[in-house]
Amino acid sequence: MVFSALAVWIMLGLLSSGSPAQSVISVRHWEPVEYPAKMKLARVQGAVSITATLKEKENSSDYQIETYEAKGHTTLREAAVENLKKWSFYCYECKSREDKTYHVVDEFRFDEKCIESGCFKRSTTFRSGRVLVETSPPEVVAIESKQ
Repeated sequence: MVFSALAVWIMLGLLSSGSPAQSVISVRHWEPVEYPAKMKLARVQGAVSITATLKEKENSSDYQIETYEAKGHTTLREAAVENLKKWSFYCYECKSREDKTYHVVDEFRFDEKCIESGCFKRSTTFRSGRVLVETSPPEVVAIESKQ
């Protein structure tokens, strides 16, 4: 009983310590990114890392991309950056109007189960700054030669 009373007292002290809330950039809207067709055919997989500087829109709590730095395969990078430009952001508990930084990693890969079974898959998921773009591998089509 003494232990639980002490734990409650400590938690109340931490919660009411008066420490300022941290500002957090969050995604208001995101869109799925398409796996570039020529990269799928070439069986190119990989990650694209993007660090964007966000600037607050006038008279709004929304932020938009001002500049960015992206690393990864050129064509995958282009697809990820063009997609990120469609996103919108907001800042929770922001007191200053200074620029913010947001980091996201887009991972383009083939679903290994589909490689073995030949299934069709196309999905994009987003969670905590990571975008997973999964697709089934391209079909291998045999071409008969005419002699």
